[in-house]
Formats: sequence, structure tokens, C-alpha cells
Amino acid sequence: MRHEGSEFLRPGHGIDGFLREVRVGYHEPVNSSRGKSAVAGALVLVTLVGCNGASEAPMESEVEDQTTEMTESDSTVREEWIEFGGTRLWSLSAGPEGGPLVLLLHGGRFSSKTWRELGTIDLLAQAGLRVLAIDLPGYGASPATELPRAELLHELIASLGPLRPVVVSPSMSGGFSLPLAIDHPRDIAGYAPVAPAGIETYRVRLPEIRVPTLIVWGSADSTFPLQQGQEMAAAIEGARLFVLEGAPHACYLSEPDLFHRALIDFVREVSAP
Repeated sequence: MRHEGSEFLRPGHGIDGFLREVRVGYHEPVNSSRGKSAVAGALVLVTLVGCNGASEAPMESEVEDQTTEMTESDSTVREEWIEFGGTRLWSLSAGPEGGPLVLLLHGGRFSSKTWRELGTIDLLAQAGLRVLAIDLPGYGASPATELPRAELLHELIASLGPLRPVVVSPSMSGGFSLPLAIDHPRDIAGYAPVAPAGIETYRVRLPEIRVPTLIVWGSADSTFPLQQGQEMAAAIEGARLFVLEGAPHACYLSEPDLFHRALIDFVREVSAP
């Protein structure tokens, strides 16, 4: 892997140290308390291997048999339904019950099984994090619901108990997660949107997000241009923008190792006592 103008990654430095190590140029967003800069300066550029510029690739449309025997590598993943307020969501979960909670959402062409196939669930669990990946209503195995998108995650989190999750929200799921971060900030410990949908809809309310935020974007995103990520980072006080150079819309699929490293460090940082 090539890192233009940067050092190689070193463990144990926390998310801020990690982002600064791999930077070509990094500045705090305009509204940050640690300094002001141009919107275009709020970038972290990482040269990736194998980014072909393609957007999210379709997954199989049919839901796999839920009784299929799990492989040895994901044998600790629990499969179950979550029911609340007349809504049923299919979920995959792993990790220690007392660990910091990470709630994994998904894009429109994906589902919870994407995170299993990518190794995210196992890796986060091995890092001591409690992981919950869900199929949003009408996707994967989850049936549709009459519960409004703007309230779905609020109701889900209330049903999970006292832990406040870090919400990882790619693409389409932004329509669920943005209203959560804006209207129910006390529900979550952190917010990690990945090129989320809904920025145009919630643009004027983005400054209301008052939770630790790590925005992830691919520089070659042809679905939602990088400029939207820059504007989002500038609008949210203290937000950081992690840009994967050459990566398409589903940037976490292009270089999962970097994505996972940044995510684990972020979760540990915002969950620290």
C-alpha cells in the first residue's frame, strides 16, 4: 500500500493520531473549536489499492435460508429477531454484552449479511465491542413497517437497554440515522455516517448534530459527490472527515482494513470513561 506524503499506520494512537498519520492534508472543519479552515481542507486522503470506481454492487435479492450452518469463523454470531412497537427486524449480533455497542446499518443494495461477509462483525467483536447489525424495514429479511423512518432507530435503541451505540450508517440508511442524530442525540455515543443519503433534506439542521461524528467518504463517489461530505463536516461542530482516495460510493468495501481500523479507534475514543 502506498501512502502519499504520510507515515505507515501504527497501532495504538487513537483515531485522531491515526487520521493524522495517513494524511496528505488534514484540517479541522470550519466549526471546530480547534481551528478554522476552508471546507476543502477538512480532508484525509488515503491512497487505496484495488479501487475500481464502481458504485455499490448488487447482492443476491433472495434472503438466504436463516438455518444455514455458520462457518467456524463466524460461529459466535447470533441470529435473531428484534421486536418493538409492532416492528420486526432481523439482526446479527456478536461480542461481549458489556462492550461498547456498535449499531451497523446498511445501504440500499445491501443488508446485515454484508457486514458478516466483509468480516466486520467478527473483527469488531474480537476487538471487545458489542456488535448489532440489522436489516432495515423492507430490506434483507425484515418486513416493512408503518413506523416512520425518522423514529425507527429511536424506538429500536430504546428497546435495547441502557447502552448508547455508535451508529454506522452507509448511504440509504442516512434517511434513518440523520433524524436520530439531530432529534435524539442522547440516544447515541457517536455517529459514523458513510456517504449518507439525506444530506440535502437535512442540510439546514446539520449544525444541530451535537455528538462525536466521523464522516467517511470515497473521493471517487459518483452517487453522492465528495463535496457533500465536505459540507457535512463543515456544518457539524467537531466532525472529522475521513476520505478514502479513489474509493467509490461503497468505500468501506474497497479497503476494509483501513475502514475497520478507523471505526474501532473512533468507537474506543468516544466510549472511553
